[in-house]
Amino acid sequence: MFEIFPIVIFIVMFAVTAFIVSRVVKAWRGYLHNSIQLQQTAPARVVDKRTAFSPSTSAHPHGAGGTRVRTYYFVTFEFQNGERKEFSVNADGYGLFTGGDSGEIAYQGNWLLRFTRQDESRRHVIENSPQRRSFWGLVVTSLFLVFFIIFAIFVFSQFQQFNRFGPGG
Repeated sequence: MFEIFPIVIFIVMFAVTAFIVSRVVKAWRGYLHNSIQLQQTAPARVVDKRTAFSPSTSAHPHGAGGTRVRTYYFVTFEFQNGERKEFSVNADGYGLFTGGDSGEIAYQGNWLLRFTRQDESRRHVIENSPQRRSFWGLVVTSLFLVFFIIFAIFVFSQFQQFNRFGPGG
C-alpha cells in the first residue's frame, strides 16, 4: 500500500507541473513573438468593443472562499484595406473607445500600443501598455512554477525517505 502512494503523488505532481510548464512556455512564446515584431502605425477606425469573462476561484483573506470573475476587454479596429484586427486593452482605456472613432493606431504584433483619435472637435491619445503587464505576469507565473517544482521535489524526496524507513521507523 505504502509503495504505491509515492508513485501516485509523483504522477499527479508531474501532470500538474507539465500542465503549468506548457502554459508558461506558451505565454513566453507569445510574449517573445510580439516583442520582436516591428512597431507599426496605420489609420484605422473602431468598429466594435466587447468584453469576455473568466471565472476563477479565489480564497478570501478571512478564510471564506469564493468565485471571482475576471473581465477582459477587447476593441476591434478596421484598417483602410478592410482588414480587421482585435486587440486586448486595459479596463481604464476600454471606456475611452467609441464605435466609429477614426484615428491612427500604433501596434506591435498583437499588442495595441496607442490609438490617436482624430476628428474635427477633439484629438485624444489612448495609451495602452500590454507588454509591461504581460512581462510581469510572466515573471510572477514563472517564479510560481519554480517554487512549485522545488516543492514537488521536496515532497517526493520526503515520500522516498518515508518509504525507505517505513511508517514506524
